[in-house]
Amino acid sequence: MIVPLLVQVRTKHRCLIRLALFFAFGFATIWGACNFDGLKGMLCYVLLVFVTYGGGTLFVFDWLTMHFNLDSDISKWKMTDAVIPFGAAFFYTLLAREILLYPFLTCSLERKLVQDREIQRAGAQR
Repeated sequence: MIVPLLVQVRTKHRCLIRLALFFAFGFATIWGACNFDGLKGMLCYVLLVFVTYGGGTLFVFDWLTMHFNLDSDISKWKMTDAVIPFGAAFFYTLLAREILLYPFLTCSLERKLVQDREIQRAGAQR
C-alpha cells in the first residue's frame, strides 16, 4: 500500500497513475481482508486504510495543495505564504478524521476478534 505514495506527482497524469496504483494494491488487500474477516472486517479495514496513511496522503494532501494553490513539489514551497495554513489544515483534517473514525473502527475490529476467539473456544470444548 505504501508503493503509490512513493510516486512523485508533478502532472495530473501521474496523479491518476498513483491513484490507480493505490486502488490496485488496496483492492488486493481488501480481497484478502474479506476472505479472512468477512464483509464487516473488510469494511473496517478499508476505512482504517483511508483514515490513516493512504487517504491522508493521496486525497487530503492533493486536495489541499490545489486549494492553497501550491505546487505538488514540496521543494518549491520555500518562502510561500500558504505553507503554514496548508500544514495546519492538513494536520487538523487528518486529526479530525482519526478522532471521528479510528476509535469506532478499532472497537468494531476488537469486538470481532473477541467473538472469533469465543467461537474457537466453544469449538475446542466440544
